[in-house]
Amino acid sequence: MNTFQNIAKNVGVLFTSQIVNYILTFFVVVSTARYLGAEGFGILSLALSISAIVGVGADLGFNSLIVREVARDIKIESKFVTNVLLIKILLLFFTFGITALLVTVLNYSELVKTVIYIITISVIINSFSGIFNSIFQANEKMEYISAGTVLTGVLLFTGTVIGLHYQYGILFFASIYVISSSFVFIYIFLVYIRKFSLPKKDDIDIGFSLANLKEALYFGTTAFLVAIYFYVASILLSLLDGNYAVGIFNASWRLISVFLFIPNAIILALFPVMSRHFKSSKDLLEFEYNKTFKYLSVISIFILIYGFIFAEEIIGICYGPNYSDSVITLQVIIFVVPVIFLTSLFGNLLGSVNRQRFVTIVAAINAVANVSLNILLISKLGYIGAALVTVFTESIGFLLMFLYISKYIFRISIGSSLKRIIFIGILIALITYALKLQIYWIYSAIVGFVLYMVLLLKLNVISEDEIQMFRKNIL
Repeated sequence: MNTFQNIAKNVGVLFTSQIVNYILTFFVVVSTARYLGAEGFGILSLALSISAIVGVGADLGFNSLIVREVARDIKIESKFVTNVLLIKILLLFFTFGITALLVTVLNYSELVKTVIYIITISVIINSFSGIFNSIFQANEKMEYISAGTVLTGVLLFTGTVIGLHYQYGILFFASIYVISSSFVFIYIFLVYIRKFSLPKKDDIDIGFSLANLKEALYFGTTAFLVAIYFYVASILLSLLDGNYAVGIFNASWRLISVFLFIPNAIILALFPVMSRHFKSSKDLLEFEYNKTFKYLSVISIFILIYGFIFAEEIIGICYGPNYSDSVITLQVIIFVVPVIFLTSLFGNLLGSVNRQRFVTIVAAINAVANVSLNILLISKLGYIGAALVTVFTESIGFLLMFLYISKYIFRISIGSSLKRIIFIGILIALITYALKLQIYWIYSAIVGFVLYMVLLLKLNVISEDEIQMFRKNIL
């Protein structure tokens, strides 16, 4: 099986599992938001945001480092697993201590504190699962990761259905995340020891751990800074505008987050391959980069168009009339989708070619800008200000990484395709919006989608050969 076929197979496996998980997660988010209301959903979203930031301390970037290094040298797999497991046991206490300090300083109510503690436990468990998932990813055994993804969705879905049926409170819905994480960890660990081996005591090497800690910290620092500018808005909204504002903002943001399975699935399959090709074939690395850039642009621009035009219908169907304030928030924050899709590619490319230091610098700039602008705009514009800041700061990172890659690594060779994609996007947006004013919105959405696909083919953005390859290797 050649490189493209292997990538396509892995992307197909991951896409299938992520789509299943997307459907289940969509039900969980929507049902929870409707049941708990904006205030209760705001508390749960706040807990997820704080744990996402603090939870970086439970990993420190080791999972990403494992993928890159083991993909290049499979012999060090067992040594990484053993030593990182020991490090993460120590980080467990560090993470929980930081969480306790933070919620005390922020002076949250006892209910909010409890929800945050519960969600943090699930994040710590996920960090341990991430060690073994990183080994699977490095070995391109994506089917094991996919099964864990589906299991996560099924468990969250089942727990949510039980909670809704028996009308349990917010603490139960928070506990679902811990239960789900625990069962998935057991599954991941059992698969690892069956397909690979048990961690070995002889592999314990303090020197090895310390030597890799420095490299891991670049990934970890970047992850922490990214978490800051992704999730700090919820924390600041809770302090400056209340939990209702957190719920309204996250109703839109969680919809955006669901679509991130698309770049995540592609990058998950591509990262170990790009890491190897950095050493063995720069031409293949450039080919993979340019192709992925084009595909992510096509998908994300379509999501942007439909998210903006049909925001009112999407919010109404998903959350009901109580979340009508989320419509304009979605119309603002939807512009971040193409930016996030492409910066995911940029960040992983730079990590695969040992340029993660620059990613860390960009993430630091974004984090400072995000916190500063959120403090300024949330006090004036509330959740709309938070949405504007999210789009602006992500765009800063996109521009800096794009310019760096173009100058120091290689240029995008699809300039004409990108222009055609943007042209098609603008044309479809105008046509779809005009149709929506004249006919039932679902009909206008169908017509717009068909026209988008036809124009991509007619203007040779996507070739017949590419469609055949994807049909052969993914479907």
